[in-house]
Amino acid sequence: MSSDTTSEFVIEIIQDFNWYRLTEEQEELLDELIPNEEAKRRFKKHGLCRWYPFDVEYRKQCDEAEEYNKSLLKPRSPAAHPQAIYTSRRLVVDDLPEPQNSKEFNDQYYNGSVSLEFDFTKLKFEAEFFNTISSFCMVCAGVFGVMMHYKGFELRYPIAFASIIVVGIGSILFHGTLLFSLQLFDEIPMVFCVLTLLYSVVENKPQKRFGNWFPILLICWGIGIIYVMIHSGKEHDNELMQSIEFYVFQGTFVAMSIFVYAHTIMIVLNPDGEPSITRLWLLGSAVFSLGYIGWHIDLRFCSVVHQLPFALPNPQLHAWWHLMASYGSYLLCVFVAYDRAKVLGKKPTLKWMFNALPFVQLSSFESRDEKSSLKNKKELPYDEQSDEKTPLIRKF
Repeated sequence: MSSDTTSEFVIEIIQDFNWYRLTEEQEELLDELIPNEEAKRRFKKHGLCRWYPFDVEYRKQCDEAEEYNKSLLKPRSPAAHPQAIYTSRRLVVDDLPEPQNSKEFNDQYYNGSVSLEFDFTKLKFEAEFFNTISSFCMVCAGVFGVMMHYKGFELRYPIAFASIIVVGIGSILFHGTLLFSLQLFDEIPMVFCVLTLLYSVVENKPQKRFGNWFPILLICWGIGIIYVMIHSGKEHDNELMQSIEFYVFQGTFVAMSIFVYAHTIMIVLNPDGEPSITRLWLLGSAVFSLGYIGWHIDLRFCSVVHQLPFALPNPQLHAWWHLMASYGSYLLCVFVAYDRAKVLGKKPTLKWMFNALPFVQLSSFESRDEKSSLKNKKELPYDEQSDEKTPLIRKF
């Protein structure tokens, strides 16, 4: 097949080959696919690829090999079956030019999955189906949060909920394509969301404690972190730059999250705390922690979860992590918003929609209609300091 033609062809990802020993023939095949040592290190981390013209007989052989591998209920062994090097990462591409080499393919079509879900198995142009669909939960949680917490609340809270929306959109785009640039679209809004909550828990008094310089400092800090993430991420072929981007994001995000969460613990331990708010905190913490544990099981025990006994299906724990992280993050944002409204004396009340979605209602908040009706009343102004309502405008 010439490189300048377009056709339908099958792209195979040879992944997790460290599970087994390769035969000499397979080693030679991999040597052909790997152009240099730098690429070899990268491919060992993210997987290898090769492509073939689409062929019904070949597809049949692949399906037979996949069923054979599943029946073993253990890591794949190429020596046991001639097609066992095949995995479920199969992408059928229509009317696209054949990649020139493995590196071109990995740059343009595949950047390494972050979860157990095998790529391109449900739809042709959607890499991780379940992870993509579950990311819509973040969008829904953020939209509901903005709708219920913009009237009478400070701007910080609509921004926090709106950033959850952007995180969800970024997660949809990333898991749908597995492109590194769109992974940044997932991570950068997470930084802004936790920065907003960090500002909220530090400036939690009726009067500002640190003035205007503190939010400016946080914004500059966030921009600096994002600059490092973007510019180190441009060199995602380089393992050192990958590590810089990863640790800068993870270190910053985890440190700020721990600070915010420590503040929520202080609120719960306050003797004047309300039982309903304590239950809200416990629910949010439990949901988020359960999803986090599931995500790490998915990440650390990929082969075990994918090859469950009794032909049990893949539980898609990473997709469940999206759902639980969305709900848990929403609950904790509501928790912080309630505490802030209480500090400001707005008499907040915790309401529940469908016994599942809490939101904060401000008892002291007057709607715009009520304010406008008061303005339309033609009454004389009264002296608020006097016991009796004596008109300030007197007739002499």
